[in-house]
Amino acid sequence: MRLGTTFTQLFSLDLRALAALRVGLAFLILTDLLNRVRYLTAHYTDQGVFPGAATDQFYQNPFFFSFHSLNGSWEFQAFLFLLAGVFACMLLVGFHTRLATVLSWMLLASLQTHNPLILQGGDILLRLTLFWAIFLPLGARYSVDSIRKPAFLETNIFSSVASAAYILQIAFVYFFTALLKSGSQWVLEGSAVYYTLSIDQLVSPFGNFLLSFPVLLQYLTFSILALEFLAPFLLVAPFKTYQFRLAAALALIAFHVGLATAMHLGPFPWIGIISTLALLPPPFWNFLSRKRIANKKQNLVLYYDGECGFCQRTVQYIKTFFLIPKLQILPASQEESILRDMLRYNSWVVVDRQGKRHYKFDGVTVVVKACPFLWFFAPLLRIPFIFRAGTNIYEYIASHRKTQCFPFSHPSPAPNQTVKSRIAIALSGSIVFALIIYVFLWNLGNMFPSAYFLPPESKNLAYSLRLDQLWNMFSPFPYTDDGWYVVVGTLKNGTTTDLFQKVSPVSWEKPRVVADTYDGERWRKYMMNLWYQALAPYRVYYAQYLCHSWNKTHNSQEQLESVEVTYMLERTLPGFQYSKPQPVSLLQYQCLLPV
Repeated sequence: MRLGTTFTQLFSLDLRALAALRVGLAFLILTDLLNRVRYLTAHYTDQGVFPGAATDQFYQNPFFFSFHSLNGSWEFQAFLFLLAGVFACMLLVGFHTRLATVLSWMLLASLQTHNPLILQGGDILLRLTLFWAIFLPLGARYSVDSIRKPAFLETNIFSSVASAAYILQIAFVYFFTALLKSGSQWVLEGSAVYYTLSIDQLVSPFGNFLLSFPVLLQYLTFSILALEFLAPFLLVAPFKTYQFRLAAALALIAFHVGLATAMHLGPFPWIGIISTLALLPPPFWNFLSRKRIANKKQNLVLYYDGECGFCQRTVQYIKTFFLIPKLQILPASQEESILRDMLRYNSWVVVDRQGKRHYKFDGVTVVVKACPFLWFFAPLLRIPFIFRAGTNIYEYIASHRKTQCFPFSHPSPAPNQTVKSRIAIALSGSIVFALIIYVFLWNLGNMFPSAYFLPPESKNLAYSLRLDQLWNMFSPFPYTDDGWYVVVGTLKNGTTTDLFQKVSPVSWEKPRVVADTYDGERWRKYMMNLWYQALAPYRVYYAQYLCHSWNKTHNSQEQLESVEVTYMLERTLPGFQYSKPQPVSLLQYQCLLPV
């Protein structure tokens, strides 16, 4: 087997898988933004828990750059959130895909850099997935770009240095995660899953249920370690590559589904699933395509005005994005009776599987009904006032379709590879190759901190591109320090209240469900980070935020005078035992009241 053929087999990706990755990344970014915007002031402004001064204090390195740190006002942060949402929408539909990917990555890296105390492993994986996706043809299938460049990449198999780098990065995640799990709880006792599911701040009701099966927990511990160690090798198996890669990808997806059901990990499991979608090989997508067509009865034919560029482009959009099985698209001139109807009604002609013809907005409702993921909208479109409005809009567009300027009405020809473009591709490949080697050495450095894998000065490259990574989830062993927060606020009138759980009087009893005391994953991660002594200098910003946010909404007698942050420490012991909770005072702070 030739070297080129071997490389293609080992490191190829399916363009349909890359389209799924593109859509998944866009949804992840949009949902992440919607989740974060709820805490816009608290997490991203100078009035929040991590102001610009904290960012400078945390990094002390100019190579960590964030656009979000340029201005601490909520208006500026909201503008950047909105901008990131626009770029994510462009990525979703594949419009100027590479540009949208680059800009989405830049703003995501900037957002994550601005407040590191609310980040988790999934955020690192999302940032890196988006970075390597810059070099992949995410817009080659099911995108606006694929319509604008219809001859772009005719085969579904894509193989390059960039596809190899993507596969290797995902392999590094699990391989180095497995190597870092060196504690006896993972490799000898098989008790790591027990300790993990005993973390009340993370465990779900289903995870609590699993604690009733000690033997199963031991089996799961060794199974997880084996999967994380073996999956990277299966992803690049030199024989039966597609079969082994499919098995590894499906196993990793199932693993993340299990994490999502057993623990409150925020976006982490979903980021793991989306990043794995790109690894699903061509046989998987061929199977889905055959099954989708075989199981559906819809068989629409869309006839359009062949002399109208806008009409042609519109039906191409429908074919690309609606995923209607057995859909045919033909110019009306191919059948005389259809052409007569098109001229008579000034409309496209949609012929359903019974041979009935539909015109104008009625045709739109038929197309929507045939769409496998929009069909439930069809009855709404037939509500009389909606149907009348839709018909009026359709008639207006139809009467102006040849004179109105619509975007993307002229397809762009597929570009020929010039000497300059070949040089650019070679240069890009060289850069990607150098970066993935750099990332491998970075991960080796995490394994062996005393070894000299990378010169200290070279680490600034990772900081500037945010390629820095550490896959130490529950490594070398799950932590046993657990507990809950009691944040006592003393008011000017002498009363006290729990500012964290928002209850009065203050209770020191353990909450029934500790995980429910956090207002979302970002607050959970932030509060868990505050427990660590290394992050103790940042606790004062939390107290300042509590004072400011409380006092601006309460009268003079109810002003907050002081805050004490207490962590009720409860350690997990072997044999399903727990220590007696002990209060640990993390901070006492006096609010600066207005004179």
